Amino acid sequence: MTGGVGNDLYDFNAITDRGTSGDVITDFSRSGMNGVDVLNLHDLLLTFAGFNGNNAFSGGYLQFDTSSGTGTAVRVDANGGANSYVTLATLTGTLLQQGDTANYVL
Repeated sequence: MTGGVGNDLYDFNAITDRGTSGDVITDFSRSGMNGVDVLNLHDLLLTFAGFNGNNAFSGGYLQFDTSSGTGTAVRVDANGGANSYVTLATLTGTLLQQGDTANYVL
């Protein structure tokens, strides 16, 4: 997916929104001239048993994996516990961190 220049909203409402192997977002922008892009994960996380609105990361429901050094794998675990993550989306060329709260909605 490519949002283009400007502020873009990528809205995930169900685990099936990822397709078979996760979406690829080629131009996600945390800030700057290309705008501020946002991942809306709120409705998706509400479908996960045990998610209480405050435990996305600490409960093991959500992970931003930047270990590649060149992008971010946005991973979710529908059961929590951080033991069965699947890739929801890959942000190529962007390292998204938990502290980048302007770029995601829980």
